[in-house]
Amino acid sequence: MTQTQKEKLQYVAAGIVRTLLKLFWIFPIKNNRIAMISYAGRQYSCNPKYISLYLQKYYPQKFELIFALRDTEKWDSNGERFVKFLSFQNFYYFCTAKVLISNSGMPTYLPKRHNQYVINTWHGGGAYKTQKSGGNLEEDTITKPRLKLHLYKTRCTDLVLSSCKSFTEFAVPELVLQYTGEVMPCGMPRNDIFYHGDDATIRNKVCARLGIDNDREIILYAPTYRGSIDSMQVQAEKLFTMDLNIENLFGAVQKRFKNSPVLLIRAHHAMNMASHSKSADIIDVSDYPDTQELLCSTDILISDYSSTIWDFSLTKKPCFLYCPDLNYYMHDDRGTYTPIETWPGILCRSNDELEQAILHFDEAEYIKKVEKHHADLGSYEKGTACEQVCKRIAEVCGVES
Repeated sequence: MTQTQKEKLQYVAAGIVRTLLKLFWIFPIKNNRIAMISYAGRQYSCNPKYISLYLQKYYPQKFELIFALRDTEKWDSNGERFVKFLSFQNFYYFCTAKVLISNSGMPTYLPKRHNQYVINTWHGGGAYKTQKSGGNLEEDTITKPRLKLHLYKTRCTDLVLSSCKSFTEFAVPELVLQYTGEVMPCGMPRNDIFYHGDDATIRNKVCARLGIDNDREIILYAPTYRGSIDSMQVQAEKLFTMDLNIENLFGAVQKRFKNSPVLLIRAHHAMNMASHSKSADIIDVSDYPDTQELLCSTDILISDYSSTIWDFSLTKKPCFLYCPDLNYYMHDDRGTYTPIETWPGILCRSNDELEQAILHFDEAEYIKKVEKHHADLGSYEKGTACEQVCKRIAEVCGVES
């Protein structure tokens, strides 16, 4: 079956399911019911999770919070009701919720009711990699069935959250095709943790869970999704292979920052990563339940084209962009919205460049670069995203603060 045929089948199937689910419309909408989903049910995480936590803290007992998950046993609830993804309960609660919150837009299998309110939080800040892999999202190249599904999600959307002016300008038109509705300039709810979180407590928690000493230099390596390498649409044997020179990396970090390093490796949720060596100094944290806790605890981030660098830049701790495939990525894979040289990280095209960048890291100059980047992109991050979004939710639901 060709990709176009698969997309036609997905479009037809989504339409049939939406029609069938309208049977749930015999049940009234519950005005204080909030239904949430992250990464198509793969995780209890990201912006929906942090919105939920804020609602429970500052609007106690005011809302019924539902979270759809593929594996309800894997995650620890903080007070939400977990329901199995694509189950009867999933359909019932989502069809009767007043507010639907997703970090990738309205699920295309759900029919939106007239009085429901849909919030698209998205799952990345800043304005970095484009969204063109796995099926170009430009209207002149996308297949008709895929375009119709994207336009359905657009029609259902009432509010889109934005992390910065550049995200609104460049990313929103591509992510939410033909969207003319409201964009809230609030920052990302998950990033409020960098303004109000207890970093020491969070670090202690992370170190205890991973079994590492608190006084070690924590390096987090978090490469992003690559459409042409690890797309879920290509053969499974095509994996992303980590080629960091760990010995040189550790040597440079210990010499520059004076602490014994430990490397945490986190794969993108949609990425197949080839196996790598593991030891007390190299730990796979791909299954750690909360990326923001890892970022709070990290001393040094090594990434590439990931929007994780936006989140981490709010800490102003050192970030290095390890991009040995830069030319390929820019011309044959995704490309970027803004010049990579301006991003909040030091660009390195090889292991040697990465080693030298670490050895000669200048904290004062780096902080200036990060602050300029935030100003140039027009950052909306102030640590008040959850407050702003939850205030809107309360207004929509008719719930008093």
